[in-house]
Amino acid sequence: MNESLRCCVQRIRVRTLLVACLALVPAACGGGGGGSSPVSTAPGPSPSPTVKPTAAPTAAPVPVSTVTVSIPALAFNGPAQTATFTATSSTASALTATAGTPAVATVAASAVAGQFTVTSVAAGTCTITVSDAKGGKATLVVTVTTFPITVN
Repeated sequence: MNESLRCCVQRIRVRTLLVACLALVPAACGGGGGGSSPVSTAPGPSPSPTVKPTAAPTAAPVPVSTVTVSIPALAFNGPAQTATFTATSSTASALTATAGTPAVATVAASAVAGQFTVTSVAAGTCTITVSDAKGGKATLVVTVTTFPITVN
């Protein structure tokens, strides 16, 4: 066969192969014609994670009132003793008192507004907190001691 004929036949084979391959591409991509075909992308870097903002911490509310107590501390020698103190609020709000350690001392409101009675229970230290509805607070430290009694 002639060299130029051989070259021509080779080109025809390549073209036929190319046309056959191009005919297979639409079938491999999910169909042919009539709209867009799916696009395949090579794997790449994954997107960066989205950072969700957190709420900023809020400051504790500033009290709009001031509570004061008549004495800063109470001392008892033994259980079942009582003492009275008074408390006032700058906003004339109702006052409540709670004992931090009721096993050492208890507190109760008296019949008089703003007056409280503390009763010793057992040896130890207890903090009484007096507060009002407007956020005002004051504390009173209660100390209960016991001395052993020696009988001769």
